[in-house]
Amino acid sequence: MPIHVRRSLPFIAMLVVALGSVVFSCATTEKSARTVSGKPFYVNTAADGDGRIRTIQVLSCIDRVILMDQRDRSRRTELKSASWRYDPATTELALLEGEPYKNTIIHVEGKPEAPARFVLREIAGDDELFVAVDGRIAIRGFDYSFDLARSVLVFREDFDPLTMEYKIMYRTSDGGLHSIGDWKPENDDKFAYLEAQYFAEMVTRDNRKAGMDYYLDPSVFESGKPHLVLRAPKPEEKAAMDASPMTVTKPRFSASDRAVSKEVGFDVRTPIGIDLGSGRGKLIGEGKMIEESAENGRLRRHALEFYALGGSVFDGTDNLELRLGDTPFSDNKAIDERLVIERKSLEEAGIAVLRECIWGTHVRSGEKPEVVDLAVYSWKDRGVYFQLTCDNTQSGNAEAAIAQIEEYRAKAR
Repeated sequence: MPIHVRRSLPFIAMLVVALGSVVFSCATTEKSARTVSGKPFYVNTAADGDGRIRTIQVLSCIDRVILMDQRDRSRRTELKSASWRYDPATTELALLEGEPYKNTIIHVEGKPEAPARFVLREIAGDDELFVAVDGRIAIRGFDYSFDLARSVLVFREDFDPLTMEYKIMYRTSDGGLHSIGDWKPENDDKFAYLEAQYFAEMVTRDNRKAGMDYYLDPSVFESGKPHLVLRAPKPEEKAAMDASPMTVTKPRFSASDRAVSKEVGFDVRTPIGIDLGSGRGKLIGEGKMIEESAENGRLRRHALEFYALGGSVFDGTDNLELRLGDTPFSDNKAIDERLVIERKSLEEAGIAVLRECIWGTHVRSGEKPEVVDLAVYSWKDRGVYFQLTCDNTQSGNAEAAIAQIEEYRAKAR
């Protein structure tokens, strides 16, 4: 079974307050306790927004706790049983000694409770819960029960999460999005469509509620940045949200660029690594995703890849977001010009590149949005359109990446 983790991505959309994401997954391992099905079990997790570590699924016992470095998983430290404490009532795992790595994945091996039980901490409400099993939307009261007062979801007794394919998603009261699940790689697309349906329903529901949200106010600048105001959406903003196309995101992390190119119909080849030089390290691509949306009845496909230092997208503002398509991306005409800091033309590896610096927002789960200046690079090469987005502090890395991407593609022709 593969590991699936929904990660915190820094630039889900420009000038939009994006949802945070979770750091949790379930899968199988070679060494662990046995479940009812006879298969071994482990959980990979990490500290959440408040610094606490939770397994989410309830474990009746834990055999091993291993700390792994996110940047180099060969670096690992197994803890003695006296070095941690586990509370199955909350699924919280407390580490009683300091962590040896700056960015840590906590690998927990043990035996899950049967029937399978999950504590969905701080779920925003019943209507925020999405559950899918074996490629279909699960039925509450038949496939599972859920007690909102206790935040506890329990699968049917004959369901074993190690023999079935499942996904649980829910939004928390602080605006974060938690996702947990396990399914075969060949069923990625099936779950991607179910997930997109969940997001579509969430957007529609939120738009109808017309609750308070954070918006940039370009008429007021504070400390050189536009003011961020909490208010209800305007009618035109609600209309724009209703009209926005929903995107289906299909992971292709293990597929070759050649295979992805054949699927989308244009050349998506890019280098796996970007060498920043001068001891600054290397940006590593985590693999492609395919984004599908429909506009005016026509299917559009883009390829998406995130580059991050050491390949760890958990580090947030170090990330570069690269999109490729066979049609132009938005030219930002809808953006209030007061939010545009700068536009200028560059040349990288003989290619004309447009650089736009624009005020936007960045959200970390559970925190108030932060006003940031984004750098957006756009260019076209042999019929393929590119858009690279990053925090403006990463402009140097972005321009090094563009040059190496174009040099790589020139050699690959």
